Amino acid sequence: DAATLRDFLTKAPGQGAPAPVTPEETTFKVSAGEKARMRTMCGIADEAGDECLPKWFRDLFTKHQDDISKAQIIAEAVNASWILEDAEVPLYPSLIKSIRTRNWTAQDLGTKAALVHAASGLSPFAMIDLTEEDVAEMKLAHDDLTNATTVSASEYKAARAKLAPRTPVDSDGFMLMLKRYTNLLHALFTAMSPMYIQMYGIVKALKGYSRHAKERFSHEAMTSILWIILLQSRIYAQGKMEGDDACLGEFVNMVNQIKAKQVGSIKHDEVPTQLLNPPASKKRKEQSVVAQTECDKDTRETENVRGKRQKANKGGRIVQPYSKELLEFFKEPNGATGNPYLGQICKYCGTSPEQLVPDLGRDDCRNFVVLGGCKYGSSCRFNHKTASKRQVEKITNMLKRFKEEPLGLRGENH
Repeated sequence: DAATLRDFLTKAPGQGAPAPVTPEETTFKVSAGEKARMRTMCGIADEAGDECLPKWFRDLFTKHQDDISKAQIIAEAVNASWILEDAEVPLYPSLIKSIRTRNWTAQDLGTKAALVHAASGLSPFAMIDLTEEDVAEMKLAHDDLTNATTVSASEYKAARAKLAPRTPVDSDGFMLMLKRYTNLLHALFTAMSPMYIQMYGIVKALKGYSRHAKERFSHEAMTSILWIILLQSRIYAQGKMEGDDACLGEFVNMVNQIKAKQVGSIKHDEVPTQLLNPPASKKRKEQSVVAQTECDKDTRETENVRGKRQKANKGGRIVQPYSKELLEFFKEPNGATGNPYLGQICKYCGTSPEQLVPDLGRDDCRNFVVLGGCKYGSSCRFNHKTASKRQVEKITNMLKRFKEEPLGLRGENH
């Protein structure tokens, strides 16, 4: 009868009656193929509606938007949704363009990856270590190239060289690269993304390694891990990371070795030679880091390394006065809260020590730059430098909540 027919059409709109269309969906015009790929990348069921796709993705297709507006949508999405602390994603121009144009594979198709594209699209190599100043300079250079009436091939080549794929020289840089990539995947494709789930598991497993074990990660092992992740990311970016063959064999093997604490035995025969053989300066830097770590822990250190360490302790350390501006800034809130740790202050203000002072040198003491002291005092092996004017401005702006409402750190009311 008529009532039964109406009930059938209501429950199964796809089988006889058109589904109701919301105003938002009428402006969201994307090919069915791209929507299907995005659903797979986000770990969303095939039958899910458009409203289940990430908001930033839907917002990109709002009518009458220029590239600047789209870049702002992307930046807000990435900055607002992170899962791992101390790993801010560097939003430089070419990365934003890749996201805006959804060029996830950087022209690599199948299971192969080209070295020339390795730092483009969805790739751990795209998570290069950049300060805010570096990003600002890259934006200026990008604008210059875009607005120039004539641009030579050498200028384009110089711009690409800044984004050449590189393996970090130490485990800290390696972990930072992996965490940034994990945050990017989480921000763009949600916590249900199959690639995000895999990356989060990798980072979690590596964080379980001791400091000593991490310092022993070889350049070849770190490069092989990054390259294998890149290969898997290319499969993921094509919307093919699903079913029984979701992960490449080398990726599955790598994950198992990481979880078994066998990073030293990870290798991949197809890693480009250029990545496995970094410049001599990088080799020397990596070797010096390892040597310095070993000499701190091993009493059987060589005379050569011992001499270098003694020289650094005697004459290489920089000691400067604490910033007068920061001394005045922290005087009242520190007094009211009993001089809390830097990490506590940063967490209360919604940031991290690394985000607070991202342009710090490897041998500089972050606690001294911000708070004027550290637990090691005069025995600290790191440089005690005066915060620059730009650093002071950033610190005071980001920690404004601690300055204005210090008692909130202790959970007290005014």
